[in-house]
Amino acid sequence: MISQELKKLVAGRQVLMSGIIVYELLQGVKKKKDAENIKRGTLALGYLEVTSETWLMAGDLFFELRRKGITLPPSDVLLAALTIESQCRLFTIDRHFDQIPNLKRYQI
Repeated sequence: MISQELKKLVAGRQVLMSGIIVYELLQGVKKKKDAENIKRGTLALGYLEVTSETWLMAGDLFFELRRKGITLPPSDVLLAALTIESQCRLFTIDRHFDQIPNLKRYQI
């Protein structure tokens, strides 16, 4: 079901990529062929760049979460900041993103 939904969004050109997502996808591959497929596939998508403002927002967000006793991977906080800044919805099944205020998630 999840892969079907993602395929539908990609076909409708409703998916944007960012460097942090490409990085996370590539670090998890086991075969060179899989890495090449990921590279080719991600190049066909729209792309969001992380700016200095994104880094500042991520730092503020990380600080606020930590003050509440919430510790998340820095890469996920950066991705959340980029998503919020870009006024997009994040497609993920990772529930810890639920702890991030003002983050809109794509509902599967």
